[in-house]
Amino acid sequence: FGQFGIDADTVKSNELKKKAGEIAERLANEGDIEAACLYGCMLRDGIGMERDDKKAYDWLNVAAGANYTEAEYEFGCFLEAGRRNTKEGLKLMKFAARKGHVLAQLRLGLMVMYNRDITVDRELAADMFKRVHEAGNVEGTSNYAYMVQYGLGTEQSFRKAAELYRIAAEAGVSFSQYMLGMGYLEGLGVVKDEEEGMKWIKKAAESEEPLALFQMGIQCLSGRLIERDLEKAEEYFMKAGKDSDYLALLLGYCLRYNPAKNSSNAFRFILTILVLLVIPISLAIYFGIKPRQV
Repeated sequence: FGQFGIDADTVKSNELKKKAGEIAERLANEGDIEAACLYGCMLRDGIGMERDDKKAYDWLNVAAGANYTEAEYEFGCFLEAGRRNTKEGLKLMKFAARKGHVLAQLRLGLMVMYNRDITVDRELAADMFKRVHEAGNVEGTSNYAYMVQYGLGTEQSFRKAAELYRIAAEAGVSFSQYMLGMGYLEGLGVVKDEEEGMKWIKKAAESEEPLALFQMGIQCLSGRLIERDLEKAEEYFMKAGKDSDYLALLLGYCLRYNPAKNSSNAFRFILTILVLLVIPISLAIYFGIKPRQV
């Protein structure tokens, strides 16, 4: 892959993957549980061999059935992905999480937090994120900070949330950089400091964090905390809108086709409003109240 000072060599890499797959298959057939898990993962992901979900299922099931923690996590991911068997995947994820598997704890917390076809249990999510944070995983720290800030499954504390956001922000987690910046702008858990707040929001925007991009657009539009710049505001809004943020796209296109800049833009401006706002809302209302056909 061209890492660790070694020149990239795709042919050699594929040869090694194929060899590793053959070794994993042989050891798995000899009863090695770790090899069974590895072979199942390679079949699942098509590494060194053709992808085969059925064989992957069988081998991961064997390894997970032997109470191998890594297999419980991998098989849980396999079952949960694509909604093959979310209930069983959650059960296996819980087994691995209770044994201290950090990635299982993080994924379980996210599954619960975003209600992936399971009963919402905020306390479980908060507990999982806390464990992941204590294990030194900054993604877990960022998610735990969010739970603490809003009192989801744990005691609410703006000050503690700010401390947690800072840990993750300094480690480069863009969402935490944005949240820490907003905390400084609003004085939540920290002494209000707009200059410090904008510093963190700009840093998050550099990593193309959508929320930070949107906030930078707002600031460029208002000119209150940074110099007013409509061209930059348009650029920030359009970037933020890449992830289907329709409000950001609407603002971006409104700035781009603002009839005040050029009268020839009037038609495009009206068309933008229709496409991004009026038509979607009209369709939502229409399909929302349309009687069910029997």
